[in-house]
Amino acid sequence: MKSQNNLCVVQFIHPGKEHKMSKEEEKCGIKNWISKDEQHERNFLKIKGKYINNPDDEEIKEDEIVFWGEWEAEAKKVTKISQSEQNFPEYIYHPLYIQKTNRDYSRLQDTDPFVFGNMFLYSICQQYRKDKKTNRYKPTLLRNLEKGSLILFGSCVNKKFVIDTVFVVKDYVDHNKDNYVEKIKEKLPEEVWEVYKEVTLSPIYQFKKTKDREYRLYIGATFKDKYEGMFSFFPCKPFKECAEGFKRPEIKINDIINPKLSQSFKKSCKNDLEKIKKIWDEVVKQVLKNGLKLGISAELPEKLKS
Repeated sequence: MKSQNNLCVVQFIHPGKEHKMSKEEEKCGIKNWISKDEQHERNFLKIKGKYINNPDDEEIKEDEIVFWGEWEAEAKKVTKISQSEQNFPEYIYHPLYIQKTNRDYSRLQDTDPFVFGNMFLYSICQQYRKDKKTNRYKPTLLRNLEKGSLILFGSCVNKKFVIDTVFVVKDYVDHNKDNYVEKIKEKLPEEVWEVYKEVTLSPIYQFKKTKDREYRLYIGATFKDKYEGMFSFFPCKPFKECAEGFKRPEIKINDIINPKLSQSFKKSCKNDLEKIKKIWDEVVKQVLKNGLKLGISAELPEKLKS
């Protein structure tokens, strides 16, 4: 019997380290795809995208934007920055991926959450956890979130919770190794499916440890397809206004955010959409107070062939 869905706010911790290029990467100007021997990383990305100045602003602006995000596949170095302040980025990357024949995806990290192609997708990370008593992996609350749940993806940096992605659950579909192509492909535009399969699903489903697990793909509400007035976004700025980068914004909300939480996640099950909307409003307010814009979409990273 499946577990009951939970309507929650989730403080989701993922590793906050920025990828620093090796000498070999510096020489060729391309960041390698991060392997499973390494930790997930955040990157400061530059790509064409859309943003708004505030949630009531109906004027959508389109430009080259920069933002902190997860992109584990290859990326082109745009520039190396002389950091003026602590926690500013050292590199600006343009995300891309190199398609190779007979690639061993099982050794590569997956990109999750995925904020490209006018979509917000989250499908894998922390949905299972090893039970210390049985030594087996069991589903966590993240495997059974209800529509309207709010996921704050961020990191613990100097005992502060800083965010990179605000995710509002609009829809979901369950999937496993045997049916993920059939189940997920029909939910996504073809061009998004091709990239998402490459950078997120293939690294997961070629990994032997995931063969007996069922995951849930969450599809985020967007600015044009809101859920109870809420939408997913990432803090950003136009590149022309922010060539030196910016710090990820700190979020402080009593009883919801634990600033010292450095791994895993913290759940606050409200079962009340009105309360969740108020928390979402507060997150938006704090992001804007940092002088940032609300990134509502980013174009799909380009594909290169080796």
